[in-house]
Amino acid sequence: MTHIELNIKICEARGWTITPCGRLWTQDPAGLRGPFRLVDELPNHITGIEALGHMHKAEKLLTDEQHSEYRGRLVEVCDSLADALCASALQRAVAFALTLNLITNEEAEELLK
Repeated sequence: MTHIELNIKICEARGWTITPCGRLWTQDPAGLRGPFRLVDELPNHITGIEALGHMHKAEKLLTDEQHSEYRGRLVEVCDSLADALCASALQRAVAFALTLNLITNEEAEELLK
């Protein structure tokens, strides 16, 4: 699995879908009733200056139960609680994807290499 594939999975979990033309992405929080927006580039949850901000938005979608599991996954991904406190966007993305069963443990290990 690549970082791009992981990012797409997280974007889809946040409600982003590809339009029928296959060239643009849309996020419609109102359930196709609008207002919605079309973009040609998805938010990057993995790298870049805004990645941690995008992950923060993704984390807000978790239920209390999922958030509890996410925190445990984040500690596992980071190897310690101390490191989890300053986790990178990639580490947060992997923990998020594991929590929602978007990726396997093997894919997570591959992404973190």
